[in-house]
Amino acid sequence: MSTEILAGSRLTWEQKIQLLQEVGHIKLRMVDVGLWRASPDFELSVKEDSSFFLRTIFEDGITPEDAVNNLWDKLWGAILVPFGPRRYYRWNLNRWISSENREEVC
Repeated sequence: MSTEILAGSRLTWEQKIQLLQEVGHIKLRMVDVGLWRASPDFELSVKEDSSFFLRTIFEDGITPEDAVNNLWDKLWGAILVPFGPRRYYRWNLNRWISSENREEVC
């Protein structure tokens, strides 16, 4: 996705899902009438006490747009870790910062 689209503008839910798919696959599905779920194939790196843990995440919403926006809000500024070879990602206003070293993306 072009950073020109992102600079100085608010992201649409479609742009958010495109950007998240640069890190890993996003499943967006209706789990019940009026209940949509956005679940990525990556985990969230969470610090508890002095240790880091990986957490599986998903978010629900009334519409696909709500589910994706709720997921994006939860991930804002967080460290993302895709399944597979270990790599860390963090959104930095208009692009992904990524590294094999967690400290480099903090």
